Amino acid sequence: MRPLAVLVGLPGAGKSTVGRLMAEHLGVGFRDTDEDIESGAGRSVAQLFAQGGEHRFRELEKAAVRTALAEHAGVLALGGGAVVDPDTRGLLAGGPVVHVDAEVREVLGRRGGVAGRPLLAGDATARLWELAAQRAPFYREVARVTVPTRGRDAAQVARVALSLILRSAAPLRGR
Repeated sequence: MRPLAVLVGLPGAGKSTVGRLMAEHLGVGFRDTDEDIESGAGRSVAQLFAQGGEHRFRELEKAAVRTALAEHAGVLALGGGAVVDPDTRGLLAGGPVVHVDAEVREVLGRRGGVAGRPLLAGDATARLWELAAQRAPFYREVARVTVPTRGRDAAQVARVALSLILRSAAPLRGR
């Protein structure tokens, strides 16, 4: 089984919200790898970062992404940093990947957009700009389609993403 769509993008971009709407429209399941990690570890992402550091979290994330890509046939949302891992990018190559492209200012302006996100602790604004610059090339590398969120609500982003990804449909290849 392979996902019909995999969503990537910055923390707070709306991947989970958009993904749930896409899954509902398609009549398929939705899965979020951050939720998988929390469920498997019995702790929140923030707790995992605090207790094991980012490196340990990324190990758990890499395994969760690999499992979800192999098992899930619906819509899948990845954590914002999953694409940093080259093996993960390899698994995503050529697949139905949607970059939910939210601008930093937009994310910062959303209610709850950066709250509770461990990598954005401290100066969230500066840190989010830094993450955006670091990760943009990876999002572009893996995305089959990019959907800017500016001026669109989640339902509009979901509709555009569905239209574009279904028009260019091809399954993820196994590795």
